[in-house]
Amino acid sequence: MPELTEWTFAADAAKWMTMWLHGRKSLPFTEAKVEQKTSGSGKRRDLSLLDRDGKKALTGEIRFPDAQDGETPYNAKLVTDARRKAGRAGAPFFFTWNVNRLVLWPTEGEHEVAVFDVVQVRRREEL
Repeated sequence: MPELTEWTFAADAAKWMTMWLHGRKSLPFTEAKVEQKTSGSGKRRDLSLLDRDGKKALTGEIRFPDAQDGETPYNAKLVTDARRKAGRAGAPFFFTWNVNRLVLWPTEGEHEVAVFDVVQVRRREEL
């Protein structure tokens, strides 16, 4: 079995999110996209959640828990990178997600808005 990459995981997560959002008109989101970049920047966002107007409502970065910067979603470099990308995209919120825990942050602000414990895995092989 080939090794699972963060790109594949992000694509699968976007697919699951989009399928779940389909038909739920009461929610403010329509779909998730992966590996998009803002014009003028070569940096890509791992995942973006679009609102009903097609604007980026939320963008974020995903790391596996066994990656060097994935032990915690509070990794300073990861948070800074995700915030910068969200700001360039015009998204009011961003997330950092090490698969185990997803942290939601305001793009303009320092403290997390919400924390979601998702699973408990140590290595990508457990996904």
